[in-house]
Amino acid sequence: MNELLHLLTEPLQEGLKNQILERFRALQLEDPFRDVFDLLRDTLQDFPELERYPQGWPPGWWLEPNLSRWWLCLSVDWKASEEVAWQIQAISRTLELTGGYSNLSGEPVLEQTQVLDALKHASHWLRWRDCHLVLLESGGDDYMAVIVPHPRLEAVRDAFKRLGVNSSLV
Repeated sequence: MNELLHLLTEPLQEGLKNQILERFRALQLEDPFRDVFDLLRDTLQDFPELERYPQGWPPGWWLEPNLSRWWLCLSVDWKASEEVAWQIQAISRTLELTGGYSNLSGEPVLEQTQVLDALKHASHWLRWRDCHLVLLESGGDDYMAVIVPHPRLEAVRDAFKRLGVNSSLV
């Protein structure tokens, strides 16, 4: 997992990389038998502190580095297509991808939009930025993915394979 985290955090500033790796080590110590998908999600997603926002997080919190320091992993329920756009925006902010993502049509994501369709739209947008959306097969009814710059694609997919995680491109 260390190799994978180093590959996924490579484009980030050193201080941010260190914070992510520290969280990973703390989570491992907390529960050494934690599922690889839970460990990855909990390491790569930084939610605002709930205690600071008892009424709920402010609108657009995922775009504010002082509220969410990083977001490097998309994780959505099988029917939560509306969550794809904001998570791609959050990851894009963390990776400093240009052009601000919204769904390609410019229209709001409709409830009947399938998650896989929303992921395909995001993948198309990412390819214009020399990145790929790598979908992880968790065996559950959710979708989990990471954004990987093209030069590191094979190394990241190999690292997932060594962890026993099947991956595919969207």
